[in-house]
Amino acid sequence: MRIHRFVILLSLALGPAGGGDTWAQTRSCIVDEMQIRLLSPSNGAAGVTTTPTLDWEDVPWAMFYDVQVCTDSFCLNVIRSVTGLTASQWTVSPPLEPGQTYYWQVRASDPWCETWSEVWSFTTLAYILTVNRVPVTGGTVTSSPAGIDCGTTCSASFGPGTTVTLTATPAGGWQLAGWAGCDSTNSTQCMVTMNADRAVQVNFSCIPVGTPSLLSPANGLAGVSTTPLLDWSDIAEAAFYEVQVCADSACGTVVRSQTGLTASQWAVSPALAFGTTYYWRVRAASACTTGVWTAPWIFTTQPPPSHTLTVIKNEAIGGTVTSSPAGIDCGTTCSASFVDGTTVTLTATPAGGWQFGSWTGCDTTNGNQCAVTMTSSGDRTITANFTTCPGKPWSWGAYDWLSCPALTLTDISNVVMSMAARGFRGFRTFINAYFGPYSLV
Repeated sequence: MRIHRFVILLSLALGPAGGGDTWAQTRSCIVDEMQIRLLSPSNGAAGVTTTPTLDWEDVPWAMFYDVQVCTDSFCLNVIRSVTGLTASQWTVSPPLEPGQTYYWQVRASDPWCETWSEVWSFTTLAYILTVNRVPVTGGTVTSSPAGIDCGTTCSASFGPGTTVTLTATPAGGWQLAGWAGCDSTNSTQCMVTMNADRAVQVNFSCIPVGTPSLLSPANGLAGVSTTPLLDWSDIAEAAFYEVQVCADSACGTVVRSQTGLTASQWAVSPALAFGTTYYWRVRAASACTTGVWTAPWIFTTQPPPSHTLTVIKNEAIGGTVTSSPAGIDCGTTCSASFVDGTTVTLTATPAGGWQFGSWTGCDTTNGNQCAVTMTSSGDRTITANFTTCPGKPWSWGAYDWLSCPALTLTDISNVVMSMAARGFRGFRTFINAYFGPYSLV
């Protein structure tokens, strides 16, 4: 190696010496035209250890050396460095990342001058570790040292001799079934020493889902709300529940259902029918499997709300009132219960010697008919008003056979009893009206 010597004269004023003259001391700074010669690892080398020993030629005039390891060829980003080395080599510490390209340079220094060598590069050795999940939805795997988060990153590079610990975390509803390709395992962990590219498989399996116990409404219960709160026991491994309300015990006809319930109860919606028998069942499910249905329980909804309709006649013997739908036959049965929302039509039929007069309390009327719609507002009372026909048997004058119905023997008996109560004159008037003008003896 050819050495060029450049002499830099430094004049040091040391004061007068004989006759006032000054004298100068000179010192030379030796600069290698080729700078420092790097030796190893060779420029562009691959498969270099993560703790390489950097080596370069000795420089006789060097008092010490400085070294830099960088991530770019201009050494703007220095990640490892050392100063004041007296030997012409250095083992990089702490270790570099595997599978990465690095750049390095050296300079020799003395008190008078220093200059950097050229920049060389090398790439560290790395082995690739790959994780395969079966199935991919079964869980995640992470590594120590960091690099794998699978999840999303299922392969990474690690330096030779590195022992990587993989940890599996099952997803909800899954459990770890086993490892393949590990050097050793410990429960959820797999240990791999990287001396070549490696592949590891982790297997997950579904956790079996239990069957809930039905709680309420009690099996066979009657009078249940039409929007009952169905309740059952929790299942620890369940992610959600499915419920069915059916018209038959085999659930061939499902009338209400709900899936994806995270709570262990459900208020049936929309409302069920009144006075109807239903069957219900539940099953639990996880992210990967569905359990079996419970045996169905049975309940009967409450009867529909109803209120009482009562008919009053102003004259007990004036006639009868009947209803449609059936229930009232007044005569004898003058009140009955009807389901809310039912429109009841009452029909008044006068007795002989009477005629229908009017209604009180109806929603609408049409002659001798009265319409009433039963509602939740309460019971209803209707009055049917009957009046006696013109020329009634106990008054003076002839009976009006055209305006009033014909008298039956029962009517005559009723009138006789009524007139007898009024006195002899009334009774005699009745006899004269119906049997001719003769006197009783």
